[in-house]
Amino acid sequence: AILVGVNLASSNLCDFSPKHMGQSFYHGNSIGIFSNVNLSNALFDKAELRHVDFQNVQLNNTRFLFADLTDSHFIGMDLTTVNFGYADLTGANLTGTILSNKNMHDTILIDADLTNADLSGVNLAGRDLTGTNLSGVNLAGRDLTGTNLSGVNLSQHDLTNTILIDADLTNADLSGVNL
Repeated sequence: AILVGVNLASSNLCDFSPKHMGQSFYHGNSIGIFSNVNLSNALFDKAELRHVDFQNVQLNNTRFLFADLTDSHFIGMDLTTVNFGYADLTGANLTGTILSNKNMHDTILIDADLTNADLSGVNLAGRDLTGTNLSGVNLAGRDLTGTNLSGVNLSQHDLTNTILIDADLTNADLSGVNL
């Protein structure tokens, strides 16, 4: 099956896995099965969507509860209406995404690339952000109490008025940080 230009809006794709569709959908390290597809209001609860490229896909009000989105790509997308509750976004590329005011408390973001992402209003306190790329993310004045920032490059970040009580900064790069 080729899913180019298909409208899957409001579809129930819970427990979906590209493995059921064969190897023909793998393109290098990512799967390109959803090119120019409308997935608005679709349900992907517990779906296995590792390495999927979601660029040029409509995801308005799409739900990914407990979904495995490891190493998937959402580059430059507005994800403010997407529900990532308990989703695993380990290693996901979220460069330039808009995630403002999202409740992502139970979302796994270890090693994710959040370069230039808009995280305004997102609660990062107590989160495990080990190895996450936060380049270009505004952290000034944020509450990072208990946040695991191990191995995170925070060089040149403005951390003025940022609360870092009990934050784990093991092996974090703090060169040029403004405290």
